[in-house]
Amino acid sequence: MAQGPSPPPPPPPPPSNGDKSQKTSDIIGTLRPTKLFKLSKPNTHVTSLDFDDEGQLLLAACSDDSLQLYSARDGTHQKLCLSQKYGCHLARFSHHSQSIYYASTKFDDNIRYLSTHDNNYIRYFKGHSAAVTDLAPCPSNDMLLSCSADNTVRLWNSKSQYAQARLNLATPYLATFDPTASVIAIASASTSSILLYDLRNYEQEPFATFDMREYDPPSSNLPEWTKLEFSNDGKSLLVSTNHGQGHLLLDAFTGMLKAHLPRPYQSTWGVLRPAPSATPSKLPLGQGDTSFTADGRYVIGGSGADRDAVVWDTQGTVKKEGERKNAIALLNSRRRKARPSVAAGASNVHGLDSMPSLNGTSSLKGVPSIMGVRDWLQELGHTDDDVNGLNVIHVSGTKGKGSTCAFISSFLKAHGERTGFPQKIGLYTSPHLSYIQERIQINSRPIPENLFAKYVFEVWNGLSGRISPEPRFLQLLYLISIHAFLKERVDVAIYETHNGGEYDATNIIQQPIATAITTIGMDHVEQLGPAIENIAWHKAGIFKRGSAAFSCLQEPAATAVLQQRASEKNVALKFVDVDPTLPCKASVLKPEVQRTNCSLAIALAGAFLKVKAPEEHCILEPHDILRGIEQFSWPGRYRHIVDGNHQWFLDGAHNELSIQKAAQWFADTISEGQG
Repeated sequence: MAQGPSPPPPPPPPPSNGDKSQKTSDIIGTLRPTKLFKLSKPNTHVTSLDFDDEGQLLLAACSDDSLQLYSARDGTHQKLCLSQKYGCHLARFSHHSQSIYYASTKFDDNIRYLSTHDNNYIRYFKGHSAAVTDLAPCPSNDMLLSCSADNTVRLWNSKSQYAQARLNLATPYLATFDPTASVIAIASASTSSILLYDLRNYEQEPFATFDMREYDPPSSNLPEWTKLEFSNDGKSLLVSTNHGQGHLLLDAFTGMLKAHLPRPYQSTWGVLRPAPSATPSKLPLGQGDTSFTADGRYVIGGSGADRDAVVWDTQGTVKKEGERKNAIALLNSRRRKARPSVAAGASNVHGLDSMPSLNGTSSLKGVPSIMGVRDWLQELGHTDDDVNGLNVIHVSGTKGKGSTCAFISSFLKAHGERTGFPQKIGLYTSPHLSYIQERIQINSRPIPENLFAKYVFEVWNGLSGRISPEPRFLQLLYLISIHAFLKERVDVAIYETHNGGEYDATNIIQQPIATAITTIGMDHVEQLGPAIENIAWHKAGIFKRGSAAFSCLQEPAATAVLQQRASEKNVALKFVDVDPTLPCKASVLKPEVQRTNCSLAIALAGAFLKVKAPEEHCILEPHDILRGIEQFSWPGRYRHIVDGNHQWFLDGAHNELSIQKAAQWFADTISEGQG
């Protein structure tokens, strides 16, 4: 939208096959820019666009508090309207081409109804007490729907300054009418839900609620849904996002995912920052960068990483949901029915005879999961150097592995947002809470479903029939994570071990940047025990010569084993106590064990930056730590939800030590509330 060079000449038409008509997809492939709408000032951003009903005029709201009108036919500038006092955003035509609605960005939160003919206000729509986040004119009459950060959705009639109806909802962010103007859809990214209301009975409960957590889980970042739109036939609902993974196409009747619309492969992961609003103190508000074509088959939008436009054929992408299900079915077919009961022999496992023997020999059962992993990776074309190039941070332990890894990811993400490095942060953890893609994340978000399915089949097809035996479930997931992180070119890969350490599938990494041991306890005793010394021996197996090694404070027996193994491997092991500078009131640090995990994560993130970051940005600054704690999210771990008069305490404790910690957290939280 900014000033730039003249549009390129159109390309030659596609070769004719003798047909008098061409496929729409062929025509779309030949489209090129034909008009350039120039802004009056340099370095000005367009924050919203809208056409009038006849398609003759284009309306742009700009970051310099101006409203620009253009002829859509020839691209010429028609009129300038200034809103210096109130700011402007979300500018929409009414059903009259000479009047518009727009949201204020400063002074107050009213919606303004402006005549562009004489630049006079027709009416102010008063009532919202916080920023308006969406405006949706009704397609059939002069009603207007608005969402606001004051947790209300309001329905207006253009003839009155006061709302005709009001809904009090939790964080509504986007709203739209269906083409018949009989249904209202309201979306909230922070709750991962979309509500459908009957316009004739809007005071009643929604007749449908779409739970989006499986397709796009809640994020602690800025709102990541930027537009909600029905197709013209009312059968599909498009959810545009401003994160790098793409957009969601839903069945408007069932809420089921019809297709995931990924951005191009080279697009930047993480949040794609929209143009700034006129008031720096307010959150930047986007309008989305996608739209249906008139027939509802194609979606046109921005690529995110460059200046290109992207067209998705929704009929060609619907099949991808089936591919995801097939990928999950394939993975599940590799689960073993039961843990092995036969002890592994020293003859076929290197180093097994050196394990500490207390109360008898170790009870390690079956074939260790590390066996075969390097061969499988080499068959896929991934060498030891490739794996080492992932810049791995490797974490083992009994309790807190996942939380520690998530803290590391959050700290590095905050550092990357401030300095530009790292830009892509891989995270591999287990088990998953809701769906399997959670195990493989980039920049704190599960990889998109289409990529997940793609990489599952690439790995499986790359191994099928070539090497025996075939990988089991966790081995296969680990191979997929390595493959995905290499393909996506992550700057760092944070890995949580599956079970143990020495013989764990994840321990084929020869040169990690740093390793760490979280709290060790009596878990998986049948596989790693029988005593805590045995378990500690296994956990310390991830230590590597030349790599930084850390551990939280352990009980004396485990400490002695960790120190002995570090000495054997010529590793300088550092024990990390709770950082006294951590904020006292941060809710995510309320459980004391999370302060332990957070402190260990700070040490690991700092060690990585010291080795890999540019010299001028090799320090994890206090700002990065505070920001990382603020945006930290690890669902299912020490989660406290207040719902009206009810409180929910959720934690996925799955061993005795975890249950003790969860019970203590629950008791402490209740005690604080009563005090």
